[in-house]
Amino acid sequence: MRLRNTKVEGEQKKSNVVRRLTMLLGGIAGVLVVVTVVVSVNYASKGSELMMVEREISKLTTENSEVEEQIVKLTSVSNLVEGIEETGFIDPEKIEYLSSDLAWGQGIIAKLP
Repeated sequence: MRLRNTKVEGEQKKSNVVRRLTMLLGGIAGVLVVVTVVVSVNYASKGSELMMVEREISKLTTENSEVEEQIVKLTSVSNLVEGIEETGFIDPEKIEYLSSDLAWGQGIIAKLP
């Protein structure tokens, strides 16, 4: 009988070891699953943030191109001439130069009418 009890006790010990090992491996697998899910969610959120930043960069690049185009239009020579004419400046038709000998003696360079 003693031999039989020893055999049964040995099988129970093996069964307990197998159960504990199974529980340990199951726990490790559970932890790995949780870590995998957390890392996947983290990468997905980073991807979303990256996509938003890329959209913002694209939007700002487009706006920058539009502003540069407006600057070129506003600073072109033809627009400057049109702006000058609109403010009342015109091309002079007759230019009068004062001679230096007039100015030396009288101290007058220009005279109001």
